[in-house]
Amino acid sequence: SHVVVHVTRGTAALLNEGLWQPIAGEVPLQQEATIRTEDGEITIRLHDDAVIRLAPYTTVVLHDVLNRPSAENSGMTTLSLQQGKIWVLGLLPRPLEALHIGTDQGQVDVQEGSVSVGDNGDTVVVEAWDRSAIFSRRARPTSLVAGEQLTIVNGTSSLTHIEPSRYDESWIASNLTRDAVHQREIAQMQQERRAAAAGILPDSTLYPAKRLAEAVDVLFTFGSEAKAKKLITQANTRLNEAAALISRGSGSDATAVLQEYKQTLLSVASGSGGNANVDSLLKQEVVEKAIAQTAAALPNDDAYALKEAVRQTIAE
Repeated sequence: SHVVVHVTRGTAALLNEGLWQPIAGEVPLQQEATIRTEDGEITIRLHDDAVIRLAPYTTVVLHDVLNRPSAENSGMTTLSLQQGKIWVLGLLPRPLEALHIGTDQGQVDVQEGSVSVGDNGDTVVVEAWDRSAIFSRRARPTSLVAGEQLTIVNGTSSLTHIEPSRYDESWIASNLTRDAVHQREIAQMQQERRAAAAGILPDSTLYPAKRLAEAVDVLFTFGSEAKAKKLITQANTRLNEAAALISRGSGSDATAVLQEYKQTLLSVASGSGGNANVDSLLKQEVVEKAIAQTAAALPNDDAYALKEAVRQTIAE
């Protein structure tokens, strides 16, 4: 999915060549953009990586429109909050790089979870509503977990607990509800993408021919790196097949395919002999691509089995 900004209520504007232009409908963003809300609210969707919502009378500069993981956005500030308040839903599990939110008092890093950030110049308030966040000022990090609030006034910070009644506030409750809906939509989309790329499935009479073709392809591939690349590609095919089987309600068949996914990648890792190029291929496929493309799944989602298989493979 692209980076998209759209107004959820009221009015908002996008700075274009020095002029503020009203935002109507959904607007795709392909480069850095300055956005402000007036009496309205805005939602920014960052690929599959995050959702950022702007409260009324908020101005931000969106710097990073690249899809993660990308070497180009390593260390880049994702968004600068100039004034107002934003809500961030992160869908970036470790070891992927966090979203970096710049404020007047320091930087807020969000991986997974729901975090709000307010900035009026002298005071920055960071509130972790789900999961966690890290606030850094002059390379000195402060960690927050769900239910904690960090207030920074002219460089002096204090960490307190969020009052339970705050969860009932309209803006908070609404954003938490929308986060749950959006995350399930992303998880479904990620699973459907994989299922669409699966090709012939294990319950097809043509599946043995598909596997024979894969084996022959590896057999006639020379060089350890080239062979490893073919096996990694085939492991990714197993992950796609599992997604397709799960979407058809064949979860038991998917379990065996996911086990084969894991064993294939473990055999590549154990047979690499420390080859840096093979290790790099594994990192790119498993740590970056696979976990990024299953990140949104929650424990009660069908697609969570894919996420767990990827996590277990990384761990082993």
